[in-house]
Amino acid sequence: MLVIISDLHLTDGTSGSTISPGAFALLSERLADLSLSASQRRDGSYRPIERVDLVLLGDTIDVIRSTHWLNGAIRPWDDVKSPALFEQVSKITADILQHNTQALGELRRLQQQGIAIPPATSAGQVAMAEKHPVPVRIHYMVGNHDWFYHLPGENYNQLRRLIAAHMGLSTYVDAPFPHEIWESNELVQVMRRHKVFARHGDV
Repeated sequence: MLVIISDLHLTDGTSGSTISPGAFALLSERLADLSLSASQRRDGSYRPIERVDLVLLGDTIDVIRSTHWLNGAIRPWDDVKSPALFEQVSKITADILQHNTQALGELRRLQQQGIAIPPATSAGQVAMAEKHPVPVRIHYMVGNHDWFYHLPGENYNQLRRLIAAHMGLSTYVDAPFPHEIWESNELVQVMRRHKVFARHGDV
Protein backbone atom coordinates (compact mmCIF):
# COMPACT_ATOMS: atom_id res chain seq x y z
CA MET A 1 0.00 0.00 0.00
CA LEU A 2 1.24 3.48 -0.88
CA VAL A 3 0.41 6.54 1.23
CA ILE A 4 1.64 10.01 0.24
CA ILE A 5 1.57 12.99 2.62
CA SER A 6 2.76 16.43 1.65
CA ASP A 7 3.29 19.76 3.40
CA LEU A 8 3.17 18.86 7.09
CA HIS A 9 5.30 21.99 7.77
CA LEU A 10 6.57 20.97 11.19
CA THR A 11 8.14 24.10 12.67
CA ASP A 12 10.26 25.06 15.66
CA GLY A 13 7.27 26.84 17.18
CA THR A 14 8.72 30.34 16.83
CA SER A 15 6.35 31.43 14.06
CA GLY A 16 3.00 29.89 14.87
CA SER A 17 1.53 26.56 15.82
CA THR A 18 2.51 23.19 14.39
CA ILE A 19 0.57 19.94 13.95
CA SER A 20 -0.41 18.34 17.25
CA PRO A 21 0.89 14.90 18.31
CA GLY A 22 -2.73 13.75 18.41
CA ALA A 23 -2.93 14.13 14.63
CA PHE A 24 -0.04 11.69 14.24
CA ALA A 25 -1.72 9.20 16.57
CA LEU A 26 -4.84 9.55 14.42
CA LEU A 27 -2.70 8.92 11.33
CA SER A 28 -1.54 5.63 12.84
CA GLU A 29 -5.15 4.57 13.43
CA ARG A 30 -6.16 5.64 9.93
CA LEU A 31 -3.29 3.71 8.36
CA ALA A 32 -4.43 0.58 10.19
CA ASP A 33 -7.97 1.05 8.81
CA LEU A 34 -6.63 1.69 5.29
CA SER A 35 -4.37 -1.36 5.48
CA LEU A 36 -7.31 -3.55 6.40
CA SER A 37 -9.41 -2.10 3.56
CA ALA A 38 -6.55 -2.50 1.06
CA SER A 39 -6.32 -6.18 2.05
CA GLN A 40 -9.91 -6.75 0.86
CA ARG A 41 -9.47 -7.62 -2.82
CA ARG A 42 -11.79 -6.99 -5.77
CA ASP A 43 -12.60 -10.68 -6.09
CA GLY A 44 -14.00 -10.66 -2.54
CA SER A 45 -11.04 -12.43 -0.97
CA TYR A 46 -8.88 -11.15 1.86
CA ARG A 47 -5.13 -11.06 1.28
CA PRO A 48 -3.13 -8.99 3.78
CA ILE A 49 -0.95 -6.34 2.18
CA GLU A 50 2.78 -7.02 2.40
CA ARG A 51 3.99 -3.55 3.39
CA VAL A 52 3.11 0.13 3.65
CA ASP A 53 5.22 2.74 1.89
CA LEU A 54 4.65 6.15 3.46
CA VAL A 55 6.12 8.92 1.30
CA LEU A 56 6.60 12.33 2.92
CA LEU A 57 6.42 14.42 -0.24
CA GLY A 58 8.21 17.63 0.69
CA ASP A 59 8.00 20.39 3.31
CA THR A 60 7.67 17.91 6.15
CA ILE A 61 10.20 19.82 8.23
CA ASP A 62 9.84 23.56 7.65
CA VAL A 63 13.24 25.17 8.10
CA ILE A 64 12.19 28.43 6.40
CA ARG A 65 9.37 29.32 8.79
CA SER A 66 11.51 30.20 11.79
CA THR A 67 12.15 33.57 13.38
CA HIS A 68 15.81 32.55 13.84
CA TRP A 69 16.41 33.84 10.29
CA LEU A 70 15.67 37.34 11.58
CA ASN A 71 18.66 37.22 13.93
CA GLY A 72 22.05 38.06 12.45
CA ALA A 73 22.97 38.30 8.77
CA ILE A 74 22.34 34.70 7.60
CA ARG A 75 19.40 34.15 5.26
CA PRO A 76 17.98 30.97 3.64
CA TRP A 77 19.18 32.07 0.20
CA ASP A 78 22.82 32.57 1.23
CA ASP A 79 25.75 30.64 -0.24
CA VAL A 80 24.96 26.93 0.15
CA LYS A 81 28.62 26.25 1.01
CA SER A 82 28.58 28.73 3.87
CA PRO A 83 29.40 27.17 7.27
CA ALA A 84 27.21 29.82 8.87
CA LEU A 85 24.23 28.70 6.77
CA PHE A 86 24.76 25.10 7.83
CA GLU A 87 24.97 26.14 11.50
CA GLN A 88 21.68 28.01 11.20
CA VAL A 89 19.95 25.11 9.42
CA SER A 90 21.36 22.70 12.00
CA LYS A 91 20.11 24.82 14.92
CA ILE A 92 16.62 25.22 13.44
CA THR A 93 16.43 21.51 12.58
CA ALA A 94 17.37 20.51 16.14
CA ASP A 95 14.72 22.89 17.50
CA ILE A 96 12.08 21.44 15.15
CA LEU A 97 12.92 17.88 16.16
CA GLN A 98 12.77 18.86 19.83
CA HIS A 99 9.52 20.82 19.44
CA ASN A 100 7.85 17.87 17.66
CA THR A 101 9.35 15.02 19.70
CA GLN A 102 6.04 13.37 20.56
CA ALA A 103 4.60 13.68 17.05
CA LEU A 104 7.74 12.29 15.40
CA GLY A 105 7.76 9.50 17.96
CA GLU A 106 4.49 8.30 16.41
CA LEU A 107 6.19 8.04 13.00
CA ARG A 108 9.12 6.22 14.56
CA ARG A 109 6.75 3.81 16.29
CA LEU A 110 5.06 3.08 12.96
CA GLN A 111 8.42 2.18 11.45
CA GLN A 112 9.47 0.08 14.44
CA GLN A 113 6.20 -1.78 15.07
CA GLY A 114 4.42 -1.66 11.71
CA ILE A 115 0.67 -1.83 11.25
CA ALA A 116 -1.15 -4.77 12.88
CA ILE A 117 -3.79 -6.47 10.74
CA PRO A 118 -5.38 -9.95 10.92
CA PRO A 119 -3.95 -12.84 8.90
CA ALA A 120 -5.99 -14.63 6.22
CA THR A 121 -7.57 -18.06 6.41
CA SER A 122 -6.75 -20.70 3.80
CA ALA A 123 -10.10 -19.79 2.21
CA GLY A 124 -9.03 -16.16 1.78
CA GLN A 125 -11.10 -14.68 4.58
CA VAL A 126 -10.18 -12.65 7.66
CA ALA A 127 -8.86 -15.01 10.33
CA MET A 128 -10.06 -14.57 13.87
CA ALA A 129 -6.51 -14.81 15.15
CA GLU A 130 -3.80 -12.61 16.60
CA LYS A 131 -2.96 -9.69 14.33
CA HIS A 132 0.37 -9.67 12.54
CA PRO A 133 2.51 -6.59 11.84
CA VAL A 134 2.87 -5.25 8.32
CA PRO A 135 6.15 -3.33 7.90
CA VAL A 136 6.01 0.43 7.30
CA ARG A 137 8.78 2.12 5.32
CA ILE A 138 8.91 5.91 5.59
CA HIS A 139 10.50 7.80 2.69
CA TYR A 140 11.52 11.47 2.82
CA MET A 141 11.47 13.75 -0.23
CA VAL A 142 12.28 17.46 -0.01
CA GLY A 143 10.29 20.47 -1.13
CA ASN A 144 11.00 24.19 -1.09
CA HIS A 145 10.88 24.63 2.72
CA ASP A 146 13.24 21.74 3.51
CA TRP A 147 15.49 21.90 0.43
CA PHE A 148 18.56 22.18 2.66
CA TYR A 149 18.41 18.40 3.19
CA HIS A 150 19.07 18.00 -0.53
CA LEU A 151 22.50 19.61 -0.15
CA PRO A 152 25.55 17.32 -0.40
CA GLY A 153 28.33 17.00 2.17
CA GLU A 154 29.22 15.12 5.32
CA ASN A 155 27.87 17.88 7.56
CA TYR A 156 24.44 17.55 5.91
CA ASN A 157 24.75 13.75 6.08
CA GLN A 158 25.05 14.08 9.86
CA LEU A 159 21.92 16.23 9.87
CA ARG A 160 20.08 13.66 7.73
CA ARG A 161 21.11 10.89 10.13
CA LEU A 162 19.65 12.88 13.02
CA ILE A 163 16.37 13.43 11.15
CA ALA A 164 16.15 9.77 10.12
CA ALA A 165 16.71 8.63 13.71
CA HIS A 166 13.93 10.89 15.01
CA MET A 167 11.45 10.00 12.27
CA GLY A 168 12.22 6.33 11.62
CA LEU A 169 13.10 6.99 7.98
CA SER A 170 14.05 4.31 5.48
CA THR A 171 15.59 6.97 3.23
CA TYR A 172 19.34 6.63 2.62
CA VAL A 173 21.03 9.29 4.76
CA ASP A 174 24.56 9.46 3.39
CA ALA A 175 23.42 11.28 0.25
CA PRO A 176 21.03 14.19 -0.34
CA PHE A 177 17.39 13.41 0.36
CA PRO A 178 15.66 13.17 -3.04
CA HIS A 179 13.69 16.01 -4.58
CA GLU A 180 12.80 13.96 -7.65
CA ILE A 181 11.76 10.29 -7.58
CA TRP A 182 14.62 9.24 -9.89
CA GLU A 183 17.16 10.40 -7.28
CA SER A 184 16.27 7.36 -5.13
CA ASN A 185 16.26 3.85 -6.59
CA GLU A 186 13.96 2.66 -3.80
CA LEU A 187 11.44 5.40 -4.58
CA VAL A 188 11.57 4.50 -8.27
CA GLN A 189 10.70 0.91 -7.37
CA VAL A 190 7.91 2.00 -5.00
CA MET A 191 6.30 4.25 -7.60
CA ARG A 192 6.60 1.64 -10.35
CA ARG A 193 5.02 -0.98 -8.12
CA HIS A 194 2.00 1.26 -7.53
CA LYS A 195 2.04 2.89 -11.02
CA VAL A 196 2.18 6.37 -9.50
CA PHE A 197 4.22 9.50 -10.19
CA ALA A 198 4.56 12.16 -7.49
CA ARG A 199 6.33 15.49 -7.12
CA HIS A 200 6.30 18.27 -4.57
CA GLY A 201 4.25 21.30 -5.59
CA ASP A 202 7.27 23.59 -5.99
CA VAL A 203 8.20 21.85 -9.28
